[in-house]
Amino acid sequence: MKTIAILLVLTMVSIVGHAQDVEVDPPEGRASPCGDSLDVYEFPIIPGTPEWRELPGHRARVEACQIPDGILAEMSTEGLVETCMRYPHRNLWAVSSTGMLVGIQGIIDGFNGLSELMTRPDAGVALLNAYQSNDPARIPSDWAVWDDGDRALVMDLTYLELLLGQEPVLSGMPPGAKLALIELCLKNRSSRGEYAIDGSSAVLVGRTLMSMGYEPFMREWEQSEALQSFLETALRMEPLEEMTQSIRCHAEQCLAKRRKEEGR
Repeated sequence: MKTIAILLVLTMVSIVGHAQDVEVDPPEGRASPCGDSLDVYEFPIIPGTPEWRELPGHRARVEACQIPDGILAEMSTEGLVETCMRYPHRNLWAVSSTGMLVGIQGIIDGFNGLSELMTRPDAGVALLNAYQSNDPARIPSDWAVWDDGDRALVMDLTYLELLLGQEPVLSGMPPGAKLALIELCLKNRSSRGEYAIDGSSAVLVGRTLMSMGYEPFMREWEQSEALQSFLETALRMEPLEEMTQSIRCHAEQCLAKRRKEEGR
């Protein structure tokens, strides 16, 4: 299992490096939550173009992708989410050696579109809509037969899970939306197994349970330094399988309790 995980990580790192110079089509399993909205910002310079290759380095490329302040302030949250889904550097979290959540925080800090999204009170609902528009059922269970579209979809799903797990996003999400998010994460996992190579879906569910103040899970979190570290960084660590299984069990119990309260 560890060997497979390492190979998957190396595959994803290769994709990220390749994407810095080549623009690829959106994966077939992902649909834009805002359709062909004119509100989506079109980056003036994108990977695969001569202008992109002429930029002197990563810093210059990041600067070239910043959204002008006047446009940013007027963008709808839905258009902003779709813009962030097209941000050329969105998947650099994959090369972070200190954990995916640490990596995504650096990306948020470096792109004003993501920084603005974190301030929007409706960011959680808009990101949840984007997450729902992805279909992990199209991803083959055998990672060895994944094509470029499958790999890109896995990256997009993981990216969305990392954004949804941000504290400002979860704190602004209505209770019903949090339950829907947990249910969707469990459904996605059961449909194709753990497609997220580093357990990003488990991290998202755990952080959502914490945001809800679900007491049985909070008690376990308080007693486990490994679980605290895992949910803080999303860094692969032992006992990973035990932690993800525990998160899943707590999530199922939480959903069952809420259904009983609602008489379903």
